[in-house]
Amino acid sequence: MNTGDLIIPAGTRVHWTFRSIHTDQMSMRLSGEKAARPLQRSGESDFSASHSFRQDDAYALYLRNHQLPNADSIVYQVRVIEDKYPQIDVEPFIDSSQWKLRYFAGTASDDYGIRTILFKYAVRDKSGAEQAEKSVTLPAETVAKVRDVRHVFDIGTLNLQPGESVNYYFEVWDN
Repeated sequence: MNTGDLIIPAGTRVHWTFRSIHTDQMSMRLSGEKAARPLQRSGESDFSASHSFRQDDAYALYLRNHQLPNADSIVYQVRVIEDKYPQIDVEPFIDSSQWKLRYFAGTASDDYGIRTILFKYAVRDKSGAEQAEKSVTLPAETVAKVRDVRHVFDIGTLNLQPGESVNYYFEVWDN
């Protein structure tokens, strides 16, 4: 494995900053591109580029200066690891003495870590029209691969009228 080879999650945007002395121009060509594209120059010796990867790829770097007009190159490999969808398994519990409260408990997991868990709900009136959806972010201190999910939903605060109903679900966001 070379120092420029990468192993990254699918969808990663890579930002490169290269520092090179005695280089007049630097360009990059990804394996699917027909021609090399010049890199952005910043300062005397810095060049930069960025690209998002969804599948395995390779990239070649070309360096050129006045003494070496035909660019010298080096090729690196990019291995992309599939990013699976996050999973959530939550069970509702109802306390018969407090029937307006809905308790939820379960877990959420993801191969790269759970970033956010939302509880979303909307009231539907008698005619079936849904009011604007509301969202509650469940607290989390850090990004973790597995998180406990605990939430209490007080339906009594909605002041539902006869014939109205409430729809709710959890939404999980990963990296």
